[in-house]
Amino acid sequence: MTSTLQGESSNEQPPQQHREQLPPPLLSSSSSSSSSSEYASYIPIIDLSPLHDGSMAGKQKVAQAIKLACEDVGFFIITHHGVPPSIIHNAWAAATEFFDLPTEEKEKSVKMEGSQYPYGYSGFGGEVLSHSKAYEHAHHSSSSSSSSSSLPPSLPDPKESFSIGPSDPASGMPAVRWPPSPPSFAPAIAAYYQAMETLSSSLLELFALALSLPPSFFTSLMIGHCSALRLLNYPPLPPSFPPSLRASPHTDYGILTLLRSGGRGLEVLRRREGEREGGGEWVAVPEVGDSFVVNLGDLMGRWTNDWWVSTMHRVVEEGEGEGGGKRRQTMAFFCNLPARVMVECLETCRREGEAEPR
Repeated sequence: MTSTLQGESSNEQPPQQHREQLPPPLLSSSSSSSSSSEYASYIPIIDLSPLHDGSMAGKQKVAQAIKLACEDVGFFIITHHGVPPSIIHNAWAAATEFFDLPTEEKEKSVKMEGSQYPYGYSGFGGEVLSHSKAYEHAHHSSSSSSSSSSLPPSLPDPKESFSIGPSDPASGMPAVRWPPSPPSFAPAIAAYYQAMETLSSSLLELFALALSLPPSFFTSLMIGHCSALRLLNYPPLPPSFPPSLRASPHTDYGILTLLRSGGRGLEVLRRREGEREGGGEWVAVPEVGDSFVVNLGDLMGRWTNDWWVSTMHRVVEEGEGEGGGKRRQTMAFFCNLPARVMVECLETCRREGEAEPR
């Protein structure tokens, strides 16, 4: 999941005049013209409609597509996902309204308090995601991965965010703290969190089928899960702001991430032939109407003995010109196991003749 390590902080705030009103995410099923055949072939687009009749044949068809995507890329896009448009729209509108509040009001709303409360508001430039990967490589110097060389020193990521965790006391996480404004925020975001719980459970059942496991293998472990929802805002940058990535290169830490995006900018590090990690070129993730981008986290790579890949990704500035391009907003749901669950290599993912998992 996204790192909780905090990078250098930045006091520079984007001027209020650079803010623009964001439209809600697309709610049509048509693909954006921004996706080229190269991108569409590298980032698979998987239609979930075969699931809707409840047949095992439909589930197996989708599970096979997911299996190939998880082995080759670690990223895919899902359409016909079944999340009601009203839930998406209401959450999106509430997040936009929150991020449009004055900076002082947001900073006073719900403060992050380290391990005591690892959620809440993180201000503009409050972290550097690539620091988490640099930390990993520094403590695993024997690794043969070439992706460490692709992590240049980064400025603070020019974005802001608001996060919540689970409401189930069985998770062992602190109770959710809601900002007082806007009034629509708590009910809209809570409903969206619940919808992501449902969608991630459906995907976990498909993961199990793809890995030749009982359908309930993963979902049975999720009681008291520690999943988190993170709302992100990438405001337009003033011309004086130094060139930088909107989110520096990183991988996510948990099982999977469900991303609802309102604009281009997400890029995936394409692996070189025969390599399990990075080392290639950056490939843009296409925009597809009414879809979610799904990517695997490091834990899923560990669980599957690296048969399935957790892929490095970043967010770049969309567009050029005055104001540093367009505003971008996203909602990312990080599906995390309960802390009590022991993760060991799945029996179906052991390689032939392998004494110990990778």
